[in-house]
Order: sequence, then C-alpha cells, then structure tokens
Amino acid sequence: MTQFATEQELDGLFASEADLDSLFQFQAPPIDQPGDPLASIGQPAVSGGPDWREAMIQSAPTMPDIADQPFQRSAGGEVGSGLLRGLTIAGEGFAGVGEAIGIDKMFDMPSLTEPFQRMRETDLLRESDALKELGVWAPDDWRWWAGRGSEAIGTLIPAMVPGLGAASAATRLGISGNAAMFLAAATGGAVAGAIEGGLQYVEMRDQLVERGYTLQEAESISRIGAFAYGLAAGIVEVVPMTQLLKIVPGGRKALLRIITSAVAEGGEEVIQEVLSRITSVLTGADPDALNWDQEFRDALKASGALGAGAGGVVSTVIPGGVQPAPPKKGYPRQLVKGLAEGAEPITVEEIEGLPPKDDKVKLTVVPGVSVSEEPVPAEEPSVEPGEVGGQGSPVAEQPPVEPPPAE
Repeated sequence: MTQFATEQELDGLFASEADLDSLFQFQAPPIDQPGDPLASIGQPAVSGGPDWREAMIQSAPTMPDIADQPFQRSAGGEVGSGLLRGLTIAGEGFAGVGEAIGIDKMFDMPSLTEPFQRMRETDLLRESDALKELGVWAPDDWRWWAGRGSEAIGTLIPAMVPGLGAASAATRLGISGNAAMFLAAATGGAVAGAIEGGLQYVEMRDQLVERGYTLQEAESISRIGAFAYGLAAGIVEVVPMTQLLKIVPGGRKALLRIITSAVAEGGEEVIQEVLSRITSVLTGADPDALNWDQEFRDALKASGALGAGAGGVVSTVIPGGVQPAPPKKGYPRQLVKGLAEGAEPITVEEIEGLPPKDDKVKLTVVPGVSVSEEPVPAEEPSVEPGEVGGQGSPVAEQPPVEPPPAE
C-alpha cells in the first residue's frame, strides 16, 4: 500500500523564512567582551539585528538619477537646436492662422498648434538648462547668442523663402526694378505677418482663458487682435524685406547691405514687440504688458539685438533675389544748353562716363559732334541783297547758260 507524506512532513523538508533569516543574520559580540568574535557566525540573530534584504539593497551601487543632471549643449548643439526650434515656432504660427480661421473646427480636427508645442518639449528642441537660466537678455554669454540668435534666424527663414520665390517669378516675367522689389518684399512681409499673427492669436487666446474667459469668447477676441497685429507686423516687415531681398554687388555696397539689413530688421523687431504688447493690452489678454519694468526693457533690447543679428546673418548667407533696375541715362540740362550754344564737341565715351542726373532729357549722340536735345537741321546758306548770288545782283539776274546744240 502506497503511503503519501503529510503536509506537516512536507513542510519539514523545506526551510522556513525564519530559518533563512537566521542563516543570514548574526550579531557579533561586543569588542570589550572576552571570547572569539567569530564564534557567533551561523548562530541565530538576536532580536533587532539588520534584515539581510535591506542590507543587500543598501550595499548595492546606486546609479545617478538622469533627471537630476543639468541638461547642457555644446555651441554647435545650441545653434542647431535653435534653428530647428525657430522653424517649429514658425510652423506653430502657420498653425495658429489655421485655428484662427477655424480650419480645425471646419474639418473636425484636433488642435493644430499642439503638435508643434510638443515638438519643442523634446530633447532635440527644448532649451538647455543653462539657456533657461540666462533669461530674456544676456548678451554677455555666448549661449544666449547661439541659442536665441539661431532661433530668431529660424523664424525668419520661412518668410524669406516665399520672397525669394516671388523675386524669381518676377524676373522670369520680365519684371525688374522697383516693381519686382515691391512684389518680393510684399510677399515676404505677408508671410512674416501671418506667422506673427498666428503666434499672437495662440498666446492671447490662452491668456484670456486663464483670466476666466470662455474658450469661445477668447477665440473671438484673439481673432480680431491677431488680425490687426498681423497686418501691422506685415507692413512693418516690408522695409527690412526690401533690404534682405536686394542683390548688391560686392565690396562696400555688400557691406552696406548687411548693415542696412541688420538695422532694419532690428528696428522692425522692436516695433513688433511694442505692437504685440499694445494688442495684448487692448484685448485684455495682458493688461500689464506695457508696464515700463525691467522685463519690458529687456524684451525690447533682446528684440533689437536678435533682430539685427538675424538680419545681418541672413543677408550674408542667403543671396538676394531682386536686381534693382539700372538707372536711366540722363544728362544735366546745363550741359545740353551749353552744347547747344556752341560749346566744344564731346565724344560718346565722355558722355557715357557722365553721372546720371536727369532722366527726362533725351539726347541724340553722334560721335565727334556737339550734343543737343534735338538734331539740328542743316541750315540753307543766307545771301544778303547786293552780294553775289543775292536778290537784285547782276549775277542773280543773268539767265542760265543753255548748253550748245548738238551737231
């Protein structure tokens, strides 16, 4: 007959948790007592001894917490991240325009701006801890220029590309000079105004919701304010766009173009900063936006410096797209009058070397001949009465000589 072990007999075959604890817990006798300190190894521990599990956990090496480490970047990392962050900000501006005109609600879509905001929170695009600590205005630190400056360039490039495209299209259509320049600058300014207006819409909407407005009320108010601000910002942007899109030969003129672009873009950014704050005050999104405090002053200085830096860099790296029309050749009326009165004739080469002064005078140029406004017709020789060939003279009264008859 087969017999099976009982539950109590089976339990006796395995060590209990208390037995295991006794194997790993011991307490050495005090040093001041006689006896062998090693005699208590393997003996059951007295009450209050350390638990072996806690001892292993405490003795295990610990890894540093990654979240506690400062997030830093090199100079190249700050520039690259700033450029991508600027492009993302421009994308959020376009998405803000879509939300302002109701595209998301029209097609029952989720938020258009939220994906761009989440992108800026990734490790690739988010600001480093050192850049955050610098704040709005810190021109004495290279990280501020590398991070904030590249971000400003990134937001400017999307407005430059349509302007260059309009300049190329105008050239192919045979449009040049001021007309092409205005078309290209207006296109770039319109795109820049749209980006600024979209960003302003999102910012004001969120601020109004935080102040207790309903989402519908916040959207209605922000839509009006963003449209007015975007229109004003686009108009202000036309002047620096004219400089950024202009083709200028090398040398001093190219340097002058860079300086002019920097000054124009810096001034435009300051004006846009003021217009943005005025819009926030008028819409009630931020009633204290125009308080002349340190934050306002730093924001103006940062806008001017970063705008000037971005304009200078872009005008250097990106070639202009519009060649100004050559000036019409004209000449001073005093020169024309002097030549008509019998001054010494001048050559074509001398005339071509004269600076253009008046484009309303059209000259007829003949090599080696005096210049006048109209070609001088050849005059008939005048003969006074009584002279040879004159009226009443004997020579004049003689009949013409007939040829002799043919034989």
